[in-house]
This record gives sequence, structure tokens and C-alpha cells, in this order.
Amino acid sequence: MSTIAKNEFVNKLKNLRYPLFFLGRILRIVSAIFLFPTIIAIIYKEYFNIAAFLPVGAGTFIIGWLLSFKTPEDVKISVKASYSMVAIVWLVMVLLIAISYQITGEYSNFADCIFESASGFSTTGATIFRDVESLSKSVNAMRLFSHWVGGMGILVLVIAVIPNTKGESSINIFKAEVPGHQVDKFTNKLAKSAKILYIIYLALTIILAVSFIIAKMPIYDSIVHAMSIAGTGGFSIKNASIAAYQSTAISTIATVGMYVFGINLYCVYLICIGKVLNVLFSEELRVYITICVVTMLTIATTLYTRGLYSTFGSALLDSSFETAAFISTTGMGIADYQSWPVFCQAILFLLMLTGGCSGSTAGGLKLSRIIIASKYAWREILTLSKPNRVRVVKLENKPLDNKVVNGTMSYIVFYAGIVIVGFILVSIIETIANTPKQGFLENFTIIVSCMSNVGPHFGTVDSGLCTDYSIISKILLSLIMIAGRLEILPMVYLFTPRNV
Repeated sequence: MSTIAKNEFVNKLKNLRYPLFFLGRILRIVSAIFLFPTIIAIIYKEYFNIAAFLPVGAGTFIIGWLLSFKTPEDVKISVKASYSMVAIVWLVMVLLIAISYQITGEYSNFADCIFESASGFSTTGATIFRDVESLSKSVNAMRLFSHWVGGMGILVLVIAVIPNTKGESSINIFKAEVPGHQVDKFTNKLAKSAKILYIIYLALTIILAVSFIIAKMPIYDSIVHAMSIAGTGGFSIKNASIAAYQSTAISTIATVGMYVFGINLYCVYLICIGKVLNVLFSEELRVYITICVVTMLTIATTLYTRGLYSTFGSALLDSSFETAAFISTTGMGIADYQSWPVFCQAILFLLMLTGGCSGSTAGGLKLSRIIIASKYAWREILTLSKPNRVRVVKLENKPLDNKVVNGTMSYIVFYAGIVIVGFILVSIIETIANTPKQGFLENFTIIVSCMSNVGPHFGTVDSGLCTDYSIISKILLSLIMIAGRLEILPMVYLFTPRNV
């Protein structure tokens, strides 16, 4: 090996020091995630599952410690490397949780473990289980807890609690993991911003759990369902989801919770510091509230006038819940929306596409992107009639840089491309596998659902149930769920050749 080649090799190893150190720190924190299901297993005397969760957590901590026991000099990581690191961490997390699921023996095969892990961590909420009530308390706890961890993101927590995670590299990591494109408001003081996010997130989760307890939901059920709603995931420990409790109070609390977690957490922060007027003038929030109100009233009126509900109040209760479930991409169920008129289902499908506000734990395209794309399209139409007039796309009464507008349009193109390619691939795979239940509607809506991290889909199969999909399709859907949660770029960078 020549001297030049040796120097290049040494430099590559040096450049890996900080990524490996950061990965080690992440794994040390990730290991603590397995303590929650372990504690639940101890409380409910599910001793076998202790051997499933505790060793995986301990092994994760040891590997993390070996990678990070020595702090390297601060090394700047490129944007591509930062985004790729986020994707790698998420895939490793999915794999670790899947391994613990496999050890429990409650899953049929490892592909199911991967799917359930990806669905939980990406806050999608699609499942392979027809009977979730047959699962152990600790496995169900891990399923719903993974929603809570994935909702905000493990790397945001790392940035909040670990020193030496400052600079441009951490800002890129932060932007790659926080849902939505409007995160610049938080990145001036990164560690402080990350702490604020998690404090708000934790506080709202506790308030939701306490509200459930007051409404006479069992304590264990209240805690895990609060985590599921906070992460806008949708997993439940009941086969009938929230409907199983047959309580108007519980369903109302869940509805309010889903609406709240579909709002930009920055708005919640402004409310906490007394800047309520700033929130009221938020364009995205006004659009969010308008869509929610119009949708719930339209669906409720349709259901009532069609004679599907005896009272307008009961129709409004169910329409409010399903509207919240779809626009927040939580995906919990209280009514059989697949028996509703096609018009109502079409509205819910559109909500699945749009998702909630930027900076929330919701999935989908995000309303801010829809607003920007709409204004961009309108500008192009006006430009045709008056080409010499300069028009600027604005959001929140502030002009947007062309970089933001172009990034928004690129994201929508990437989103549509993944949906189209994913739909074609799944259709081919299921045709070869000869699974008769997976038709056009089922395959198309499950791809959109996974990409938007919603969970429910439409067709003849039960909502959100993916048991009958083939192993290859489950792996593909798992990758799509992670891509949707990380908003595409990290996964694109990960699989892009180094020299591109």
C-alpha cells in the first residue's frame, strides 16, 4: 500500500471517530428504552419476557459504551453523513426492538417482528396481530412505548441530554429527525430547544394519562394509551381500540388529545410562555382548525342525514374522533368508517395525505407544505397572465426563500414517487404470492398509510391489519414507514452512492 493510500485510509478512520462516538452515546440511551417493558414484566410477573428485554438492553448499553468511552475531538460531519446517521440509528433501533420481540416468542416470524417494530417506532400503527389482547402486558407496553419514543425521536433526546452535541452536525441531525420542515425556530440554542420539546411532550403525555385515569380507565391502560396518542401512533391494547371502553368521556379525551398532538409543538410552547396572540395568528394553525371543524361537521351531517346515526350528537362524536385520528395520523378507531358512505371515506383518505402541522408528532405531507404548494401553484397561474409582475410565496405573512419552496415541491415529488413505486412493487409481490385479499384499493391505501404513518387503510381487510401480506411486502412496508417518519431524505442519503 502506497503512502498516499495509507494516509487516505487513516483519514477515513479518523472521520469515523465522531460518528461512532455519537452512535455509541445514542445506543447507551437507547438501552434505557428496554427498562420500561422490563419493569412491566416484573410487575405482572411475566418473567420470561424479562429475559427478552433486559439482555437486549444490556447488550445495547455495552456496545454503546465500547463505542463512546473515549471522547474524540469535535469533528464536523457533512449534511449527507448527518442524515445518513439518522437513518442508520432508526434502522438499528427497529432491529433491536425486533430482536426483543423475537425472543418473547409471541411473533410468528422475524419479518413480523421487523414490521411491528417499524410500525411502532415510526408511529404508523399498522399491525400484524388480529388479537392484541392475547399479547403479554410487557410486549404491549413496548409496542405503545415505541410510539412515544418514535413520536419525538430518540436523537432529539440525545441532543437534549448529552454534552458535546453542538454545532452544524447536530443541527443537521435535529432537522433530519424532527417532523416537518419548520424547525429553524428551534435551532438557535439546540440543546435548550430539544429539552423544551421533550418537556412539553412529556407534560402533555402526563396530562393525557391523568385525564384517562380520571375518566376511570385503568392506570396501565391510561399510561400506554397516552403514550400511543402522544406519538400519534395508534397502537392499542384492545382489539376494538378506544371503543372497547364504551365511554363517551374516554373517547372525548382521546379525541382532544389527538387534535392537540397534531398541532405544532412550537405553538404549545408559545402558549406556555404567554404569547397566545402569536399562536392565533399562525396561518398553519388556522388552516388546521378550519379543516378539522369543516370535516367533522360535513361527515357528521352526511352520516345523520343518511340515517346511519339516530342522533346528530352521536354522529358528531364519531366523526370528530375519526377526523382527529386521520388528520393527526394517530389512526385509532372508534367507528366502522369503512361502512360509511364513499364520500366520507374519501375525505378521511385526503386527511391521511395531508397530515397535521409541521413540528407536531403527526405524519403525512404536513399542512404547511400543502399551503406552500398551493400558493406556489397559484403564483404560477397568475404569472401566466402577468409574467412581468414579481410575486413571492409567503407563509405566516413572511416571504419564503426559493430554497424552501423548491424543497417543498421536491419533497412532494419524492413522496408521490415512493407511493407509486411502492404500490407497484407491493402489487407485483402480492400477485406472485397469490394473496387474494390484497387488491388494488388495499395495496394503494396501505402504501399511502405507511408513507404518511397513519396505520388504517381501506378495502375488504380489517383497518390497519397487515397479517396476510407476504414477508417481502412486510419488509418493504417497514422501510416505507421509516422513510415516511424521517421524511425521506435520511433514507435517500443512506442509499445514495458516496460519490453522488
